[in-house]
Amino acid sequence: MTGTAARGGGLVLDALSLGARGVEPLGRARWRIDLTNGKPFTALARLEDGWLVLEARPALPRPDEQAWEVLRLNGSMGDGGRLTLPSDGGAPRLRAEVPLWEDACGARVEEACRGLEAAFGRVGNGTPARARPGATGEDGDEGDEAGAADLRRLLSEAGWECAEGKGQEIAVPLDVPGAPYRAAVRSRARGGPWIGVEVAAAGTLGPVARRALGRLLLVGTGLVRLVRAAAATTEAGESARLEVILRVSPSAAELDFALEALSVACRSLGREAKVLAREEVAGAYLELCSRERGPGTGS
Repeated sequence: MTGTAARGGGLVLDALSLGARGVEPLGRARWRIDLTNGKPFTALARLEDGWLVLEARPALPRPDEQAWEVLRLNGSMGDGGRLTLPSDGGAPRLRAEVPLWEDACGARVEEACRGLEAAFGRVGNGTPARARPGATGEDGDEGDEAGAADLRRLLSEAGWECAEGKGQEIAVPLDVPGAPYRAAVRSRARGGPWIGVEVAAAGTLGPVARRALGRLLLVGTGLVRLVRAAAATTEAGESARLEVILRVSPSAAELDFALEALSVACRSLGREAKVLAREEVAGAYLELCSRERGPGTGS
């Protein structure tokens, strides 16, 4: 481990000690941490390229038939974390990530621990939850005009084009060549801003397409920082979307990273998501995934 990494590991260990009930070093920049939300559970923490990644395994089955339900769980969790799938098709992982290139590392890590505990409380029993009011700035939790104005200032500082959206919403074109993806950016009365982009309207999808799209998005977002795949219902109906929820009072750099991450996710997954809307293609995709995983794997 380099001297810089060692110092970073020491800072993270101190921060984890404040946020967790117990911390056990596992080796190079890896720790087992004890958390609780009514019942104790264990998570793993590791350093990856300037990020601290916290990951727990809730009692959820492999979503062979219920990938869309996992998207709905993600849509219900608010600030706490995100469910992703490993590429081998194993059980979902609950993940939270903290950038270590910003100030206030200790407070961020402690905040991430509390968020992971809250998220684990919603999904740890394996029961799909109803969407929590205000989870994404909807249902009366949309921020005020001052919050929206502050977001516009930060977006401009980060170099992103802004346009008027619905209510206090800000529309931001993403960096996806050849595809008109526009993210919605909302301030929230309770919590940090929400940023999201729709990738598919559920009303146009059959049951096989939902399973395939859910798997694609849950695996794909496991490879992109901060972005989670979610399904949520609005006045326009249910849709699958990619989203990021940031901490209270984010910096321009954090907003920039979130929008870049959403752009990467749309470039990586957007075209495939459209193709999987066809039931026969979705079925072939799931069959291919099943063959690649093989029997006895993905636990």
